[in-house]
Amino acid sequence: MYIGACDFQNPSDFETPTWFIDLKIPLVQEKYTLDGIVDNKQIFSTDDSLGMQLIFEDTLPKTSIDASYLEVDVGAEIEYEGTPQTAPSLTVIVDTTIDVTIPFTPGLLTDINGIPFTIPPTDDQQIFASTWNDILAVFDTTFPAVEIPLPSIDESELPEFITEVSGVMIQADGSSDSSFFFSSITNDGMLTDITNARFSMITGSSVSPDTLADHEQSAVAKDSIFSSSTSIGDQKLKDAIRILFDFDVAAHTNETDTLTINAGDLIQVNFAIRIRIAGVDEAVVEIAEYDMPTELDPVTFPSTVEIYSGI
Repeated sequence: MYIGACDFQNPSDFETPTWFIDLKIPLVQEKYTLDGIVDNKQIFSTDDSLGMQLIFEDTLPKTSIDASYLEVDVGAEIEYEGTPQTAPSLTVIVDTTIDVTIPFTPGLLTDINGIPFTIPPTDDQQIFASTWNDILAVFDTTFPAVEIPLPSIDESELPEFITEVSGVMIQADGSSDSSFFFSSITNDGMLTDITNARFSMITGSSVSPDTLADHEQSAVAKDSIFSSSTSIGDQKLKDAIRILFDFDVAAHTNETDTLTINAGDLIQVNFAIRIRIAGVDEAVVEIAEYDMPTELDPVTFPSTVEIYSGI
């Protein structure tokens, strides 16, 4: 006996067929012409307007012609015969010291009780600030300039092509004791500060002088010293040296106060100046125009020069 059979699946397992297709949807509907690309900043159109060109700008590195290209052998010797002349002699040696003591009292003062006492006092004394300010009011601390003349060069000893000697150079040998300008000021028992102290060394005309050294101090308190030194070697000296110095003394702010003068106070200002010039090295001169009788063949430089920029 024959028995036939078949396999039947449940329709719930059926899968619908699927296809994947690429779709391209344009988002911009625009045409770009050549004129729209040209921005005249980096993209430029050609002269015939049929194309465009990209231009990139930059700075090329600097270059130069080597000096050897300009060196030309003259092949000649210049000979000039003149009359030998001996250089004029000049000796400048300066070593000057100025010491000044300026007492600010007449020798006797009156204390707050009207009793006179001498300066310097043997005991501490008190005076009114108004008395001290009266002393300062009549005291002039402006001093005239001190001038130190310098020897001049005899013009008859100068060669004919030198028209003027404008100065000489101060010798400098590297030693601290060679050529210098030194100044100091001492507040020796003054009851208020020394102010605006200044010491200057100048040379040349009074209209436009040259300053060789300048020492300034805004304040010097009681029993204090201000000093300074400046090397002046390798500087130019002209017709003379002038020394300027001045200072002020501050008044006491409250005239009803009492000020104490200690025993032994001298109530004076001391200042010292020293100028040392060890010598001069050379003269600074003005030379007139002078034609030298020389004849040379024309100089020919290279006709071509190659420059390499490195790019």
